[in-house]
Amino acid sequence: MVIVPDGVLYYLPFETLVAPEANGTNEPKLLNAPSYLLQAFAISYAPSASALAAVQATKISAGHRWSDGLRRSQSIPIQPAARGSSRRPRPFFTDRAFDLRQLPYTRAEVIGIGEFFTAGERRLFLGAEANEGRVKTEKLDGYRYLHFGPLTEMIDEENPARSGVILSWAGNEKEDGMLQVTEIMRLKLQADLVTLSACRTGLGKFVRGEGVLGLTRAFQFAGAP
Repeated sequence: MVIVPDGVLYYLPFETLVAPEANGTNEPKLLNAPSYLLQAFAISYAPSASALAAVQATKISAGHRWSDGLRRSQSIPIQPAARGSSRRPRPFFTDRAFDLRQLPYTRAEVIGIGEFFTAGERRLFLGAEANEGRVKTEKLDGYRYLHFGPLTEMIDEENPARSGVILSWAGNEKEDGMLQVTEIMRLKLQADLVTLSACRTGLGKFVRGEGVLGLTRAFQFAGAP
């Protein structure tokens, strides 16, 4: 089931809606454990009908490439290091008084996800290795699943191009540590799934007829359905 929400419905988690009883009545099942919509349907979202059509067209046109070694690397979990010392200037977002405390337990989260795959099927970038330069230079179209456990995210709902995920800025002197929307759109992906494991990564600027513009739209543009 693909849901294209409109307006404020974009903020509603449809999968948590209580499903009606199996007897055909419209009364929700409230006794004992409720039956949620997610238990009956595999639910996904699209920001707009036009975006959904574009993603499906891209998937079809790229289908012939799925057999030439794409499945060799199954997973790439990424978890950056906390802020550290550096000789280069501090990133611009730290000068704007953003509180960039590292999200708790992201390292354990990434390592745990990596255990679902064999050593030959995964790549884990932890600490200083999980930096912006690594994301931009790694051949990401060789992975089916990408999981980002970033330091945090910065969401600008008025100017979505300024939104981004904060990665490690230790060990990468050419980048500012923030993978912004415009940089994400230039990535080349062939992933089945991209996970942004932070609190507000689904937010952005709502545009009537086009849905929410932000990080999720950027990753879809880069090739993630």
